[in-house]
Amino acid sequence: MGWYSREVLSRELPKHSYDLILVDGPPNAIGRGGFYKWRHLFNLDVPIVIDDIHRERELLMIRKLSLQLRRPFMVYPWSRRHFGVIA
Repeated sequence: MGWYSREVLSRELPKHSYDLILVDGPPNAIGRGGFYKWRHLFNLDVPIVIDDIHRERELLMIRKLSLQLRRPFMVYPWSRRHFGVIA
């Protein structure tokens, strides 16, 4: 099922608006890739923060999402870790 279950997202995402998406959770196959897989369930018109983009998979995800949304992303370093924001 993974961290981002389609059934749970469909049931639990707010029916009204939200102001930000924060993508976090376990890395690799069980983790954040589920957000990208089920991105159509989210309102992507809000700022999106993706944690740990110093990791290859997360960096690839923010690059692909940024291209699809036609919105640039910024990288913010935090010690040896980084997070990215699509405004």
